[in-house]
Amino acid sequence: MNDTIDALIRECVLHIAENRLDRLNYLPGYSTQSGLARVLAEIGSPVIPMPDGAIARLDVHKPSDDEDRWLVEFQLSTRDEQPSGWWLSLIVLKKDGRLVAYIDDLVY
Repeated sequence: MNDTIDALIRECVLHIAENRLDRLNYLPGYSTQSGLARVLAEIGSPVIPMPDGAIARLDVHKPSDDEDRWLVEFQLSTRDEQPSGWWLSLIVLKKDGRLVAYIDDLVY
């Protein structure tokens, strides 16, 4: 997988684990900071940064070969469960020549 995408994913999970939701990007019309905070409160156990080996369990899809867009789905790990049953979806887009990750959804 692309090292830049790996780094973006790790950074997003770290921001979630540290409750720095204001540092994340949200996909307009799909997710919001307050919506993510609400769902994270439902998890019941704090999210932890990505454990070693977790990057190998990512599902990365490139819906179209002619577009710089990737869908990344993976299970978050919590202090109580590694991995948990909570799936985070990110959309990675190329914007102004660099890759940017956007929160798409978090579901159980």
